[in-house]
Amino acid sequence: MFSYTEIFSDKERFIPELLYGREDALRKLVDLVSKQDLTLFFIKGPRRSGKSSLLLTLLKILSNGEYKQKFNVKDNWIPIMVKLDAVTSPLSLSNLLLRRGLTNYTLKRLNVKKIPTYAKVFSEKIEEQLTVGRALGGGISLGNIGASVSKGKNFAFPYSIDLSLVSDILYESAEGSKIIIMFDELQYIYENWKDNKSIFLQFLKKISDEYYDRIKVVMTGSVIRPAELLLSKDYTEELHGRHIEEYNIGEISFDDAEKMLIDGFTSANVNYNDYILSSALNLTFRIPGWLAYFGKYYVETGKLLEAINKSYEEMGSLVREELGKLKRIKKREYYDTAVNMLAKKGILTPLELSKQLNISAHEAEIILNNLNYIDFINEKGELKDYTIASLRNDFEEMICPICNSGRALVLKGLHYFVRFSCKHVVKL
Repeated sequence: MFSYTEIFSDKERFIPELLYGREDALRKLVDLVSKQDLTLFFIKGPRRSGKSSLLLTLLKILSNGEYKQKFNVKDNWIPIMVKLDAVTSPLSLSNLLLRRGLTNYTLKRLNVKKIPTYAKVFSEKIEEQLTVGRALGGGISLGNIGASVSKGKNFAFPYSIDLSLVSDILYESAEGSKIIIMFDELQYIYENWKDNKSIFLQFLKKISDEYYDRIKVVMTGSVIRPAELLLSKDYTEELHGRHIEEYNIGEISFDDAEKMLIDGFTSANVNYNDYILSSALNLTFRIPGWLAYFGKYYVETGKLLEAINKSYEEMGSLVREELGKLKRIKKREYYDTAVNMLAKKGILTPLELSKQLNISAHEAEIILNNLNYIDFINEKGELKDYTIASLRNDFEEMICPICNSGRALVLKGLHYFVRFSCKHVVKL
């Protein structure tokens, strides 16, 4: 059994048993990446739903003998995990992909004690591909691929410049194995690469067209809209005609969320009851990261309302941070007002916002379009990401309308599914 510190950790997870309610998703993803005709994958979901943990856990399953058997993984996989918030250019991505392929960085990070033979062979094959660079430039430091080396003259390793050549070298090195590249935080490519976005898309395009039998690419992002714009398949875009398999994850079920809390509370040896469990499920919307915040603070305090309020403070700070990432906006206080209105009503129209702020309908539309861009609302102005509800804390106790005996805390005004201590589930 895992400890409550692991169950309620706010860090990314890479152990399948710690991803409550995600076993079906993991099995589905393993099945999808194993298909010969599928190459590009995009995992979508709200903030704190566990997308990054899903990637890391998929990586663990594909590279660990015990989990490979459990999930019926047949192929030998070389996993490469890349967090794109730390990648600033095509050059840095080229270097990172090669270094991770060479050193099996991801396997070591996951504490695999014995690196499989096929992974060692993969590293050796990449080293063979470096002979051209060595011949031209003398000794190339594998820990600093892409840097100039000196032997009478400077030499820049050619593969580190062109992502297309990186795909070539990875493909040739894989031979009997398969490579899965996992890109997390895809929105950073769209927002930060400016004129270089096409280079990244050409990299995906080449893999999809030529190397689909050995290389798979799984992508995700905490802000979906920029990622969707980047991966557009419109006829004028780079990826037109290429298939991207999309997979959605959302909140977990009431039963899975309850099990997560019970396992953590049992490990911590703290008291709880059905009222506490149901209230926590309702007020965190069964979002795994938010549940973890609540669980951590309930273990610390032993008090329902204090734990809820602390979890709302933590989640609310993340929402405000996301709002602060909007660039080139005027009057940030207008956005604060709009988000507060959304948190209370769950839907917002340009007319309502223009009246509240005493601005034109056009200005209100711009604000709502920006909130749609960061996935706070959908195109209809409806609340899309329930983490926004963390900006308010007006809870109320309700009696179950089915049996008139069950009770639970709910958030006022929102229309969503809630569960009562009697186990009845009702949509408000």
